Formats: sequence, C-alpha cells, structure tokens
Amino acid sequence: MNKIKQKLFCRKAILKDMKLFYIWVNELEVRKNSLNKKKISWNSHKNWFKKKIQNKKSILYVFEKKDSAVGQVRFDKQNKIVKISFSICEKFRGRGLGKKMLSMAIKKYKSGKKIILIGEVKPKNLSSIKIFRSMGFTGNLIDKIYYFKKLHII
Repeated sequence: MNKIKQKLFCRKAILKDMKLFYIWVNELEVRKNSLNKKKISWNSHKNWFKKKIQNKKSILYVFEKKDSAVGQVRFDKQNKIVKISFSICEKFRGRGLGKKMLSMAIKKYKSGKKIILIGEVKPKNLSSIKIFRSMGFTGNLIDKIYYFKKLHII
C-alpha cells in the first residue's frame, strides 16, 4: 500500500469547490457505493451544494496535499445525530487516506456537545466498513445498509 508522504491539509469547502465536488460525486466508484446510484445532474448538484455551504448544520471539508485535492468529508447534523459522508478522489484511493481524513475531520468538527456520529455504508463497500470499524464505530446491518455509530463528545 502506497502511503502519501506529503502533509494532508483540511479546510472548509467554499463555493469555488462546487465543480470539484460534482466531479467526485459522479465518479463511477462513488456512484456504485452511494445509496443513490444515479448520476447527479449539474443543476441538481449546484442547488444542493449552495444549500449545503450555507446551511449551519452542514460542514463540508476538502482535503488537499500540496496542490492536489484528495477528497472530502461532510457532516450533516440533526439534533444530536451527525451523519458522516466521505469520498476520496479516484487517483488517491488505496493509499490509506480514508481513516486519516475522517480522523482529522472529526477532530476539526466542533459541536460543543455529546453527539452520535453515524455513517451509512453499503455491504460491498469494504474500504469504508474497515475504516469505520478501525475507528471504534459499531455497525448494524439493517435493510441491506450498515449503520455505523459512535458516541462522540466534541
């Protein structure tokens, strides 16, 4: 497994990241592992992205090394439950970055309260299952979806 030697940076997504997120969301592997397999249209993505960036209950992080965008982690909060979504750019997959990105994003995310982190994963997405388990999340298979959860105090 090739590990990336350069330092990984995390920043909040901005409106200029819209196209980058659009490219990522429509990558073949991402669509295959998403709960919704259909390709996302540009107009639909544009509206969704603008709302997410402005929504105080959502935080989107972009991960970069040097001048390359590596992936994203998103948090969507509803009461004390925070759903996690993440993806890695195709050319950076298989290098051990998923766990590092998720760990960095969770440390950066601040709610000031006890929260329950939730990740929804399809059973065939072995990489994400491995990442959640290695981070101490417990998973239950319900209706063909793994629901990983972890109590977190941030």
